Amino acid sequence: MREFQRQHPGVSLDLTLINSIPALDALRQRELDMCLMRVFPAPVPGDCEQIVMARDRVMLVLPAEHPLRALPRVPLSAIADEGFVALSDKRGMAIQRQIASLWQRAGLTPRVMQEADNGPAVLALVAGGFGNAILPGALQAIRFDHVVWKTIDVDERLTESSLNLVYHKDALREPTAATLIDCLRRRACEPTNIIRQCG
Repeated sequence: MREFQRQHPGVSLDLTLINSIPALDALRQRELDMCLMRVFPAPVPGDCEQIVMARDRVMLVLPAEHPLRALPRVPLSAIADEGFVALSDKRGMAIQRQIASLWQRAGLTPRVMQEADNGPAVLALVAGGFGNAILPGALQAIRFDHVVWKTIDVDERLTESSLNLVYHKDALREPTAATLIDCLRRRACEPTNIIRQCG
Protein backbone atom coordinates (compact mmCIF):
# COMPACT_ATOMS: atom_id res chain seq x y z
CA MET A 1 0.00 0.00 0.00
CA ARG A 2 2.82 2.39 0.89
CA GLU A 3 4.58 1.65 -2.39
CA PHE A 4 1.37 2.22 -4.36
CA GLN A 5 0.62 5.51 -2.63
CA ARG A 6 4.19 6.69 -3.12
CA GLN A 7 3.96 5.98 -6.86
CA HIS A 8 0.41 7.33 -7.20
CA PRO A 9 0.08 10.23 -4.72
CA GLY A 10 -3.04 11.54 -6.49
CA VAL A 11 -5.03 8.35 -5.87
CA SER A 12 -7.13 8.09 -2.73
CA LEU A 13 -7.76 4.57 -1.45
CA ASP A 14 -11.12 3.99 0.24
CA LEU A 15 -10.37 1.31 2.88
CA THR A 16 -13.18 -0.39 4.79
CA LEU A 17 -13.01 -2.89 7.65
CA ILE A 18 -15.44 -5.66 6.81
CA ASN A 19 -15.75 -9.33 7.74
CA SER A 20 -15.48 -12.20 5.28
CA ILE A 21 -19.09 -13.13 4.57
CA PRO A 22 -20.32 -9.56 3.93
CA ALA A 23 -17.12 -8.88 1.97
CA LEU A 24 -17.87 -11.76 -0.40
CA ASP A 25 -21.38 -10.40 -0.89
CA ALA A 26 -19.99 -6.94 -1.60
CA LEU A 27 -17.60 -8.40 -4.19
CA ARG A 28 -20.48 -10.23 -5.88
CA GLN A 29 -22.50 -7.01 -6.04
CA ARG A 30 -19.46 -4.99 -7.23
CA GLU A 31 -19.61 -2.72 -4.21
CA LEU A 32 -15.94 -3.60 -3.61
CA ASP A 33 -13.13 -4.13 -6.12
CA MET A 34 -10.91 -6.22 -3.85
CA CYS A 35 -10.50 -7.51 -0.31
CA LEU A 36 -7.76 -8.93 1.88
CA MET A 37 -9.32 -11.96 3.55
CA ARG A 38 -8.49 -15.06 5.54
CA VAL A 39 -9.87 -18.59 5.19
CA PHE A 40 -13.11 -18.58 3.26
CA PRO A 41 -16.35 -19.70 4.90
CA ALA A 42 -18.09 -19.79 1.51
CA PRO A 43 -16.95 -20.21 -2.10
CA VAL A 44 -15.33 -17.18 -3.64
CA PRO A 45 -17.60 -15.74 -6.36
CA GLY A 46 -16.95 -17.26 -9.78
CA ASP A 47 -16.05 -13.90 -11.27
CA CYS A 48 -13.27 -13.34 -8.73
CA GLU A 49 -9.68 -14.46 -8.37
CA GLN A 50 -7.52 -14.79 -5.29
CA ILE A 51 -3.80 -14.66 -4.55
CA VAL A 52 -2.07 -15.83 -1.36
CA MET A 53 -0.49 -12.71 0.13
CA ALA A 54 0.86 -14.18 3.38
CA ARG A 55 0.70 -17.37 5.42
CA ASP A 56 0.55 -17.98 9.15
CA ARG A 57 -1.24 -20.33 11.55
CA VAL A 58 -3.70 -20.12 14.39
CA MET A 59 -2.15 -20.58 17.83
CA LEU A 60 -3.20 -21.01 21.42
CA VAL A 61 -2.96 -17.90 23.60
CA LEU A 62 -2.62 -18.45 27.37
CA PRO A 63 -2.29 -16.07 30.31
CA ALA A 64 1.41 -15.63 31.11
CA GLU A 65 1.15 -17.51 34.42
CA HIS A 66 -0.68 -20.52 32.97
CA PRO A 67 0.61 -23.89 34.31
CA LEU A 68 1.24 -25.12 30.73
CA ARG A 69 3.22 -22.04 29.69
CA ALA A 70 6.51 -24.00 29.49
CA LEU A 71 5.22 -26.66 27.07
CA PRO A 72 6.26 -26.14 23.44
CA ARG A 73 2.99 -27.68 22.16
CA VAL A 74 -0.34 -27.82 23.98
CA PRO A 75 -3.21 -30.15 23.01
CA LEU A 76 -6.71 -28.71 23.16
CA SER A 77 -7.68 -31.55 25.49
CA ALA A 78 -5.32 -30.08 28.13
CA ILE A 79 -7.29 -26.82 28.32
CA ALA A 80 -10.79 -27.98 27.31
CA ASP A 81 -12.17 -27.64 30.86
CA GLU A 82 -10.80 -24.13 31.30
CA GLY A 83 -12.49 -20.87 30.38
CA PHE A 84 -12.21 -19.87 26.72
CA VAL A 85 -12.36 -16.40 25.16
CA ALA A 86 -13.94 -16.65 21.73
CA LEU A 87 -14.20 -14.41 18.73
CA SER A 88 -17.84 -13.55 18.24
CA ASP A 89 -19.43 -15.70 15.54
CA LYS A 90 -22.10 -13.08 14.83
CA ARG A 91 -19.92 -10.92 12.60
CA GLY A 92 -19.06 -13.34 9.81
CA MET A 93 -15.35 -13.72 10.54
CA ALA A 94 -13.85 -16.60 8.58
CA ILE A 95 -11.17 -17.25 11.20
CA GLN A 96 -13.87 -18.04 13.76
CA ARG A 97 -15.01 -20.94 11.59
CA GLN A 98 -11.50 -22.37 11.46
CA ILE A 99 -11.23 -22.17 15.25
CA ALA A 100 -14.62 -23.88 15.69
CA SER A 101 -13.47 -26.61 13.30
CA LEU A 102 -10.36 -27.26 15.42
CA TRP A 103 -12.51 -27.87 18.50
CA GLN A 104 -14.92 -30.03 16.52
CA ARG A 105 -12.16 -32.20 15.05
CA ALA A 106 -10.77 -32.70 18.55
CA GLY A 107 -14.22 -33.87 19.68
CA LEU A 108 -14.32 -31.11 22.27
CA THR A 109 -16.51 -28.14 23.11
CA PRO A 110 -14.83 -25.05 24.59
CA ARG A 111 -16.23 -23.49 27.77
CA VAL A 112 -16.81 -20.02 26.32
CA MET A 113 -16.70 -17.51 29.17
CA GLN A 114 -16.30 -14.31 27.13
CA GLU A 115 -16.68 -13.20 23.53
CA ALA A 116 -15.04 -10.29 21.76
CA ASP A 117 -15.41 -8.78 18.31
CA ASN A 118 -11.73 -8.71 17.34
CA GLY A 119 -8.32 -10.16 18.05
CA PRO A 120 -6.89 -7.30 20.15
CA ALA A 121 -9.95 -7.39 22.42
CA VAL A 122 -9.55 -11.16 22.83
CA LEU A 123 -5.86 -10.66 23.71
CA ALA A 124 -6.79 -8.09 26.34
CA LEU A 125 -9.24 -10.52 27.94
CA VAL A 126 -6.66 -13.33 27.98
CA ALA A 127 -4.09 -10.94 29.49
CA GLY A 128 -6.67 -10.08 32.14
CA GLY A 129 -7.03 -13.74 33.08
CA PHE A 130 -10.53 -14.28 31.67
CA GLY A 131 -9.52 -17.47 29.85
CA ASN A 132 -7.51 -18.93 26.97
CA ALA A 133 -8.00 -18.23 23.27
CA ILE A 134 -7.06 -19.29 19.76
CA LEU A 135 -5.96 -16.53 17.39
CA PRO A 136 -3.91 -16.04 14.21
CA GLY A 137 -0.20 -16.03 14.99
CA ALA A 138 0.21 -12.76 13.08
CA LEU A 139 -1.39 -10.99 16.06
CA GLN A 140 1.80 -11.63 18.04
CA ALA A 141 2.92 -8.34 16.46
CA ILE A 142 0.49 -6.66 18.90
CA ARG A 143 2.51 -6.62 22.09
CA PHE A 144 0.73 -7.97 25.17
CA ASP A 145 3.04 -8.64 28.12
CA HIS A 146 0.71 -10.93 30.06
CA VAL A 147 0.09 -13.62 27.44
CA VAL A 148 2.10 -16.49 25.93
CA TRP A 149 1.62 -17.98 22.47
CA LYS A 150 1.74 -21.75 22.06
CA THR A 151 1.62 -24.14 19.11
CA ILE A 152 -1.49 -26.28 19.21
CA ASP A 153 -0.59 -29.98 19.36
CA VAL A 154 -2.56 -31.05 16.30
CA ASP A 155 -1.94 -31.82 12.63
CA GLU A 156 -0.31 -28.60 11.41
CA ARG A 157 -2.46 -28.55 8.30
CA LEU A 158 -5.47 -27.80 10.50
CA THR A 159 -3.88 -24.65 11.92
CA GLU A 160 -2.58 -23.23 8.64
CA SER A 161 -4.11 -19.95 7.59
CA SER A 162 -3.51 -17.52 4.77
CA LEU A 163 -4.32 -13.93 4.00
CA ASN A 164 -5.55 -13.73 0.43
CA LEU A 165 -6.16 -10.87 -1.96
CA VAL A 166 -9.55 -11.48 -3.56
CA TYR A 167 -10.54 -9.23 -6.43
CA HIS A 168 -13.35 -9.02 -8.95
CA LYS A 169 -12.11 -9.72 -12.49
CA ASP A 170 -13.88 -6.56 -13.70
CA ALA A 171 -11.51 -4.53 -11.51
CA LEU A 172 -8.72 -5.46 -13.93
CA ARG A 173 -10.47 -3.33 -16.58
CA GLU A 174 -10.12 -0.23 -14.39
CA PRO A 175 -6.57 1.18 -14.73
CA THR A 176 -6.18 2.34 -11.12
CA ALA A 177 -7.56 -0.83 -9.57
CA ALA A 178 -5.52 -3.00 -11.96
CA THR A 179 -2.35 -1.10 -11.00
CA LEU A 180 -3.04 -1.63 -7.29
CA ILE A 181 -3.73 -5.34 -7.82
CA ASP A 182 -0.48 -5.67 -9.76
CA CYS A 183 1.42 -3.84 -7.01
CA LEU A 184 -0.03 -6.18 -4.35
CA ARG A 185 0.60 -9.26 -6.51
CA ARG A 186 4.31 -8.38 -6.70
CA ARG A 187 4.44 -8.37 -2.87
CA ALA A 188 2.51 -11.63 -2.55
CA CYS A 189 3.78 -14.73 -0.77
CA GLU A 190 3.03 -16.70 -3.95
CA PRO A 191 2.74 -14.07 -6.69
CA THR A 192 2.29 -16.58 -9.51
CA ASN A 193 -0.26 -18.68 -7.64
CA ILE A 194 -3.54 -17.17 -8.79
CA ILE A 195 -6.36 -19.42 -7.61
CA ARG A 196 -9.08 -19.18 -10.22
CA GLN A 197 -12.64 -19.89 -9.20
CA CYS A 198 -15.04 -21.39 -11.71
CA GLY A 199 -18.77 -20.93 -12.14
